[in-house]
Amino acid sequence: MTRTPEPLPPQGEGATRASARQLCLYALLCVTSLLATTSLVRSGVQQSSPLPQVRQLSDKLTFWKENAAEFDVLLFGTSSLYRGIDPRVFDAETARLGAPTRSFNAGIPGLTFADGQRFLEAYLKDAPASLRWVIVEPNTRVWLDYENVTTARVVAVHDSANTLQVLRLLASSRLDFDDKLTSMANHLLAAAYHAVAAGELARSTASIPASRTPLDEGQGFVAIEDAYPNEIAIRRGAFQKLIESMREGIVSSDFTAVDKSPLPKAATSRFRAIAEGVPDGAEISWVIMPFFGVSKSEPFRTTFASGQLPGTLLDLEDPLESPDGKNPRYFSDRTHLNRQGAHHFSRQLARMFVRRTKTGAH
Repeated sequence: MTRTPEPLPPQGEGATRASARQLCLYALLCVTSLLATTSLVRSGVQQSSPLPQVRQLSDKLTFWKENAAEFDVLLFGTSSLYRGIDPRVFDAETARLGAPTRSFNAGIPGLTFADGQRFLEAYLKDAPASLRWVIVEPNTRVWLDYENVTTARVVAVHDSANTLQVLRLLASSRLDFDDKLTSMANHLLAAAYHAVAAGELARSTASIPASRTPLDEGQGFVAIEDAYPNEIAIRRGAFQKLIESMREGIVSSDFTAVDKSPLPKAATSRFRAIAEGVPDGAEISWVIMPFFGVSKSEPFRTTFASGQLPGTLLDLEDPLESPDGKNPRYFSDRTHLNRQGAHHFSRQLARMFVRRTKTGAH
């Protein structure tokens, strides 16, 4: 069982007030951290226990490689999509509307900007001729906790080029200076592990066979109630507490701060690369999953509207096309839908998808 990722720390004021002296100090600390941790990891990696398998990817990917020819729609994104779009409901609705599909949910809990493209590439490698649409949830989550630095899924993707792009996105994020420094140091530490432990990682992950799960029953979807039977009451209680605090006038910045700025260049180039990786014969769409509060996807909407990104936009937060996008009864917490919400928005996504594919509208 995988843990639902914790939300990002509260956003600060960004680095707009950071002095040049602070930035120079920060850069010096990053370089020093990389050199020191590379030496430390090199001396200790052989004594460490084998790195774990990337289990959040392996089971579903194994099933996909064996059965991909059965599908023509690939859904890919974070746990919001993994627990929010049920392919069985989506396919039933597209069939009802006269445009039948066979879809697979390749969502991965805890997905970040650093690993999203790499994991999607694994699905698209040797993609079947049957694949017609790739629906991707854009993701700019760059926070990295220290306790996750040495996990296989983090180390595997932290080569120099990817790490540099992540650091560029972090530098332009709205996190405050201390949070930027903390997360950047953790990304650099993961890069150091990658530099000295990549071979160890490859050997350990290749030697552990993927466990078999009944993915053919759900086509990759698992409702949050099924994954957390003992925690769902606690989650609902926490969500209700959030609603009550808002009624009392205690409003989080996530409900007031609307960021309409375009995506940073690092994110825009990453999403272009994702689109370019979609195989010939298939088209890309971007899906905005519902979020209870001010949308985290506003910069993506702004950039997409400017024509900088190819494909079509399927916006489940659009107040006109998806008027129930903020209905609390559909949410388990602020970033995850419950089963009722998953069924509702799977049908809503199917309706948007059929309209877009029939008209070719962007």
